Amino acid sequence: MSDQEIIHFPAMMMQFGSVCRQRCAWCGALIQESDLANIGMLETDRKPERRGKPIEATELCWWSDLVAVTGTNPVICSAVEPPPDGKAPERSCMMLMPEEIGESV
Repeated sequence: MSDQEIIHFPAMMMQFGSVCRQRCAWCGALIQESDLANIGMLETDRKPERRGKPIEATELCWWSDLVAVTGTNPVICSAVEPPPDGKAPERSCMMLMPEEIGESV
């Protein structure tokens, strides 16, 4: 794990108009954001009942477990296995001081 990597607790995806956003449930850091109006998908990659229709947020991949976020532009996200002891990971936003989280909030 790099020094700049912070582990976040993804909240549910929210949509307003065509913009979808997912933030950390603990600290509010932006994990990912997509404008559905600017996304294209191969029709063959879509479920048959969605082909030919506008893209919906549910067709995109959203984080559901712990996610490690590195960088600010671009942001690199990767899945993190929950610790077997059930405690928050050491480099999680829950365990860091706000100034250590920096611009991710």
